[in-house]
Amino acid sequence: YLADSFSRFLAYRKEERKPFFAQISFHNCHIPFIGLHEAKKACTKGETCTPPKYGEPPYSDKELDYYACVTQLDNAVGRVLSALDDSGYYDNTMVWFTSDNGPEQNCLPTGVCQNADTNPHRPVEGPGSAGPLRGRKRDIYEGGHRVAGIVSYPVLVREETSLESWETVVTMDFLPTVMHLLG
Repeated sequence: YLADSFSRFLAYRKEERKPFFAQISFHNCHIPFIGLHEAKKACTKGETCTPPKYGEPPYSDKELDYYACVTQLDNAVGRVLSALDDSGYYDNTMVWFTSDNGPEQNCLPTGVCQNADTNPHRPVEGPGSAGPLRGRKRDIYEGGHRVAGIVSYPVLVREETSLESWETVVTMDFLPTVMHLLG
């Protein structure tokens, strides 16, 4: 819905070509995880998800719902980026992609999930992975706070100048950064 609304917004602005700010906050993948039937079916077939390891049980309904939500989020972000490209805005648009916190379902009592060492992408407590970090949503540990962030701004950041960083930033840093870049 949000990606389609954004596409309509861009179509409406096509003639104006004026700068704009749009924040799109997707609900996926927050509890409750409710994936579309088609997305869950594609995951079960191995079309959008890596199948469980040999000897593991099939994905649970909860896992299928979660992975379907991730797939739907990926598709929606793709539609937003395509809409920017199709309307001629992509090259001069700053896109920030991040999350507000780590995965749901805390891993009590220590913040380390069962299967964290042997199969980190399939913790017993619930779907989602904080990677090598201890903790998840609502934890005081890094896995609840340190989330991936991607910034794309093709007019300024090119492949040869791109970088990877593990520096900690806070979303309240976004506005001053944007204002600095815009002069």
